[in-house]
Amino acid sequence: IRRMDRLMDDLLSYARAGRAATEYTAVDLDTLVRGILDIQPVRAGLQVVLDVAVEPFQATHTPLETALRNLLANAVKHHDRDSGRIVVQAQHVDSWCEIRVTDDGPGVPPAAQERIFKLFQTATAAERGGSGIGLALTKRLVEVHGGSVSLRSPVADGRGASFCVRWPRFPRRTSDE
Repeated sequence: IRRMDRLMDDLLSYARAGRAATEYTAVDLDTLVRGILDIQPVRAGLQVVLDVAVEPFQATHTPLETALRNLLANAVKHHDRDSGRIVVQAQHVDSWCEIRVTDDGPGVPPAAQERIFKLFQTATAAERGGSGIGLALTKRLVEVHGGSVSLRSPVADGRGASFCVRWPRFPRRTSDE
Protein backbone atom coordinates (compact mmCIF):
# COMPACT_ATOMS: atom_id res chain seq x y z
CA ILE A 1 0.00 0.00 0.00
CA ARG A 2 2.88 2.38 0.83
CA ARG A 3 4.51 1.71 -2.56
CA MET A 4 1.22 2.38 -4.37
CA ASP A 5 0.69 5.57 -2.35
CA ARG A 6 4.20 6.75 -3.24
CA LEU A 7 3.61 5.83 -6.88
CA MET A 8 0.41 7.89 -6.97
CA ASP A 9 2.19 10.89 -5.41
CA ASP A 10 5.06 10.52 -7.90
CA LEU A 11 2.66 10.32 -10.85
CA LEU A 12 0.86 13.47 -9.72
CA SER A 13 4.19 15.29 -9.41
CA TYR A 14 5.17 14.13 -12.89
CA ALA A 15 1.86 15.31 -14.36
CA ARG A 16 2.19 18.73 -12.72
CA ALA A 17 5.76 19.06 -13.98
CA GLY A 18 4.48 19.57 -17.52
CA ARG A 19 3.70 23.21 -16.73
CA ALA A 20 6.43 25.77 -16.16
CA ALA A 21 6.34 27.68 -12.91
CA THR A 22 6.40 31.42 -13.48
CA GLU A 23 7.34 32.79 -10.08
CA TYR A 24 11.02 33.69 -10.23
CA THR A 25 13.02 34.48 -7.10
CA ALA A 26 16.68 34.99 -6.29
CA VAL A 27 18.02 31.51 -5.56
CA ASP A 28 21.07 31.09 -3.35
CA LEU A 29 22.24 27.66 -4.44
CA ASP A 30 24.33 27.02 -1.32
CA THR A 31 21.31 27.66 0.91
CA LEU A 32 19.06 25.57 -1.34
CA VAL A 33 21.37 22.52 -1.33
CA ARG A 34 22.03 22.75 2.41
CA GLY A 35 18.27 22.92 2.96
CA ILE A 36 17.80 19.73 0.94
CA LEU A 37 20.50 18.00 3.00
CA ASP A 38 18.90 19.16 6.26
CA ILE A 39 15.58 17.61 5.31
CA GLN A 40 17.05 14.58 3.55
CA PRO A 41 20.34 13.79 5.35
CA VAL A 42 22.75 11.27 3.84
CA ARG A 43 23.44 8.00 5.59
CA ALA A 44 26.49 7.50 7.77
CA GLY A 45 29.64 6.77 5.79
CA LEU A 46 28.76 8.99 2.85
CA GLN A 47 30.51 12.35 2.66
CA VAL A 48 28.91 15.26 0.82
CA VAL A 49 31.25 17.92 -0.53
CA LEU A 50 29.69 21.23 -1.59
CA ASP A 51 31.30 23.62 -4.06
CA VAL A 52 28.23 25.69 -4.91
CA ALA A 53 29.32 29.21 -3.97
CA VAL A 54 27.92 31.00 -7.01
CA GLU A 55 26.11 34.32 -7.15
CA PRO A 56 22.36 34.01 -6.53
CA PHE A 57 20.38 33.87 -9.76
CA GLN A 58 16.77 34.27 -10.86
CA ALA A 59 15.02 30.91 -11.03
CA THR A 60 11.84 29.07 -10.15
CA HIS A 61 12.76 27.78 -6.70
CA THR A 62 10.55 24.72 -6.20
CA PRO A 63 11.19 22.99 -9.56
CA LEU A 64 14.96 23.50 -9.20
CA GLU A 65 14.87 22.22 -5.61
CA THR A 66 12.84 19.17 -6.65
CA ALA A 67 15.28 18.32 -9.45
CA LEU A 68 18.30 18.60 -7.15
CA ARG A 69 16.56 16.68 -4.36
CA ASN A 70 15.93 13.79 -6.77
CA LEU A 71 19.55 13.73 -7.93
CA LEU A 72 20.91 13.78 -4.38
CA ALA A 73 18.45 11.11 -3.25
CA ASN A 74 19.50 8.86 -6.15
CA ALA A 75 23.20 9.34 -5.39
CA VAL A 76 22.56 8.16 -1.82
CA LYS A 77 20.03 5.43 -2.58
CA HIS A 78 22.09 3.74 -5.29
CA HIS A 79 25.50 3.94 -3.61
CA ASP A 80 26.65 0.38 -3.08
CA ARG A 81 29.39 0.80 -0.47
CA ASP A 82 29.45 1.63 3.22
CA SER A 83 31.55 4.72 2.54
CA GLY A 84 31.63 7.06 -0.40
CA ARG A 85 31.58 10.58 -1.64
CA ILE A 86 29.01 12.80 -3.31
CA VAL A 87 30.19 16.11 -4.75
CA VAL A 88 27.82 18.94 -5.66
CA GLN A 89 29.43 21.66 -7.78
CA ALA A 90 28.05 24.72 -9.51
CA GLN A 91 29.35 27.39 -11.83
CA HIS A 92 27.85 30.10 -13.97
CA VAL A 93 28.50 29.60 -17.66
CA ASP A 94 27.10 32.44 -19.77
CA SER A 95 23.35 32.56 -19.08
CA TRP A 96 23.33 29.15 -17.38
CA CYS A 97 24.01 27.78 -13.95
CA GLU A 98 25.62 24.37 -14.38
CA ILE A 99 25.08 22.15 -11.37
CA ARG A 100 26.80 18.77 -11.12
CA VAL A 101 25.94 15.98 -8.71
CA THR A 102 28.75 13.42 -8.88
CA ASP A 103 29.13 10.24 -6.85
CA ASP A 104 31.60 7.38 -6.61
CA GLY A 105 28.93 4.69 -6.54
CA PRO A 106 28.49 1.86 -9.04
CA GLY A 107 27.57 4.17 -11.92
CA VAL A 108 24.93 3.68 -14.58
CA PRO A 109 25.44 0.87 -17.11
CA PRO A 110 25.81 2.19 -20.68
CA ALA A 111 22.72 0.28 -21.83
CA ALA A 112 20.60 2.07 -19.19
CA GLN A 113 21.85 5.63 -19.65
CA GLU A 114 19.05 6.73 -21.99
CA ARG A 115 16.39 4.57 -20.38
CA ILE A 116 16.72 5.97 -16.83
CA PHE A 117 15.24 9.30 -17.94
CA LYS A 118 12.05 7.60 -19.14
CA LEU A 119 8.95 7.09 -17.02
CA PHE A 120 8.87 3.81 -14.99
CA GLN A 121 12.42 2.89 -16.01
CA THR A 122 15.32 2.08 -13.68
CA ALA A 123 18.99 1.29 -14.26
CA THR A 124 18.47 -2.43 -13.66
CA ALA A 125 15.50 -4.76 -13.62
CA ALA A 126 16.45 -5.84 -10.08
CA GLU A 127 15.60 -2.41 -8.61
CA ARG A 128 12.37 -2.59 -6.66
CA GLY A 129 12.72 0.28 -4.19
CA GLY A 130 11.77 3.13 -6.48
CA SER A 131 8.94 3.99 -8.79
CA GLY A 132 11.07 4.75 -11.83
CA ILE A 133 9.71 8.30 -11.86
CA GLY A 134 12.45 10.34 -10.14
CA LEU A 135 14.81 10.93 -13.07
CA ALA A 136 11.92 11.26 -15.54
CA LEU A 137 10.45 13.95 -13.29
CA THR A 138 13.86 15.64 -12.96
CA LYS A 139 14.34 15.72 -16.73
CA ARG A 140 10.84 17.02 -17.31
CA LEU A 141 11.16 19.78 -14.68
CA VAL A 142 14.51 20.92 -16.00
CA GLU A 143 13.45 20.93 -19.66
CA VAL A 144 10.08 22.63 -19.04
CA HIS A 145 12.01 25.46 -17.37
CA GLY A 146 14.38 25.85 -20.32
CA GLY A 147 17.31 23.75 -19.15
CA SER A 148 18.85 20.38 -19.83
CA VAL A 149 20.15 17.42 -17.87
CA SER A 150 22.89 15.04 -18.93
CA LEU A 151 24.74 12.06 -17.51
CA ARG A 152 28.37 10.93 -17.63
CA SER A 153 29.12 7.46 -16.29
CA PRO A 154 31.53 6.01 -15.39
CA VAL A 155 33.37 8.98 -13.92
CA ALA A 156 36.65 7.42 -12.72
CA ASP A 157 38.06 3.92 -12.30
CA GLY A 158 34.99 2.41 -13.95
CA ARG A 159 32.65 3.77 -11.26
CA GLY A 160 30.48 6.75 -10.46
CA ALA A 161 27.90 8.91 -12.14
CA SER A 162 27.83 12.64 -12.77
CA PHE A 163 24.55 14.36 -13.57
CA CYS A 164 24.81 17.88 -14.97
CA VAL A 165 21.83 20.21 -14.81
CA ARG A 166 22.02 23.36 -16.94
CA TRP A 167 19.45 25.75 -15.48
CA PRO A 168 18.76 29.22 -16.98
CA ARG A 169 20.01 32.04 -14.73
CA PHE A 170 17.44 34.55 -15.96
CA PRO A 171 13.65 34.45 -16.44
CA ARG A 172 12.65 33.06 -19.80
CA ARG A 173 10.60 35.11 -22.20
CA THR A 174 7.56 33.38 -23.56
CA SER A 175 5.28 34.22 -26.46
CA ASP A 176 2.67 35.35 -23.90
CA GLU A 177 4.80 38.28 -22.68
